[in-house]
Amino acid sequence: MEGIKGAIILVAEDNPFNWEITKTYIEMSNMQYQWARNGQEAYDLYTASPTGFDLILMDCQMPILDGYQASRKIREFEELQNEKNKGATTSEKEDATQQSAIPIVALTAHAMSGDHRKCVEAGMDSYLTKPISRKNLIQSIVRQLRELPKERRFQNIGNNAGERKANYKMNAKSDSNSNINTSNDHQYTNTNTNFDYPELIERLGNAEMAAKVINKFVLYLPKTVKKMLAAYALRDIQMLGNAAHSLKGASGSVSAFKPTNVVIEINVKCRELMSLDPSEKSSASENSVEKQGTCTPELNQFIEKLHRNLDILMVQLQECCSDILNAQAEVM
Repeated sequence: MEGIKGAIILVAEDNPFNWEITKTYIEMSNMQYQWARNGQEAYDLYTASPTGFDLILMDCQMPILDGYQASRKIREFEELQNEKNKGATTSEKEDATQQSAIPIVALTAHAMSGDHRKCVEAGMDSYLTKPISRKNLIQSIVRQLRELPKERRFQNIGNNAGERKANYKMNAKSDSNSNINTSNDHQYTNTNTNFDYPELIERLGNAEMAAKVINKFVLYLPKTVKKMLAAYALRDIQMLGNAAHSLKGASGSVSAFKPTNVVIEINVKCRELMSLDPSEKSSASENSVEKQGTCTPELNQFIEKLHRNLDILMVQLQECCSDILNAQAEVM
């Protein structure tokens, strides 16, 4: 595609399934990429080679450093580099690369105004709401790269950090067409079917891309479900919440909206449980079934709700896989 061919994108994403989809989008548009599995890795890769990337796709929820923290550190690094260059001698300035502000596009699971504000405050230029369509992703990349001065495109050189800092403080905006109901804890409103094949085709652009995503999901699903069930058996609420968060992104990306909503409920309950007073959830930190008897009444109540949601989720995922196979059979 004109304007982005050859661009090098740093993708910060901790979910392997989401990474595979984003990578496929990038490859189909003749761009190059590098994968960072958390915010710290993204920061390290960028600061080690600031001229090696043209744009960063930054997931907001990642381990070690989340996307907000990583973006702040990147902006601080750019400002520090330019402060150093201001005090350099003439000969040093000739050898120095002026550090312009690289475009950062946030990848967020939410469409709430509070999340928008957090993106702006962290220094991000724009944001996309998951599940991300190929069209929205490419349009966002094109727009961000076209806004750069010519001398900086695909080179990361120039000295426009101050100008871009003012821009992202004022103008960071969504590049998404979200189907999320922001009044109901980000649940998907499109829930008439387990698997919405027409929506998937529309979002991804064609049946070939949809088939690739579906195949990746079918391979990804068993391991993640196994992890969720193991976490529940161990009463490891943090592990269960992490697995649910991972599955939420994957099932949303494949337009499996009913299962996604159940996973959201599980994730919400895990967060609520983790926010309890330490004395109330002490038994949840013990990774053994033998410790179940020491659970408080409130903890037991949460566990019962989690169990019911897991049962519902397993049924819906089975139905979803059946719907997926039927949809593929109709196309072939």
